[in-house]
Amino acid sequence: MGSDSDRGPDATSAGPETVVLTGAAGALGRRVCDLLVADPEVSRVIAIDRRPLTGLPSGVEPHQLDLAAADLKDVFEGAGTVLHLAQADRSAGEAAATELGDG
Repeated sequence: MGSDSDRGPDATSAGPETVVLTGAAGALGRRVCDLLVADPEVSRVIAIDRRPLTGLPSGVEPHQLDLAAADLKDVFEGAGTVLHLAQADRSAGEAAATELGDG
């Protein structure tokens, strides 16, 4: 995930790390998965999305779940980095606005 100099003067490398990536089913998420798998400092990639996770590189651990509804403790356990690329779906936002009286 970059050199120690990228992380600041006091950063130390603790070895390979686990990265959790949300929004992994989208075009950007799939590209980031490719980059993470190729990074020698990343030992484990956990991909999360509500949509089916297809076309991911070998070695990526797919988890199809809803971030708003799932118990995420086990999925995030031991992660050194979380890349949050997921976005709320429009219908969920519209439902929340309706509940608040904005719709």
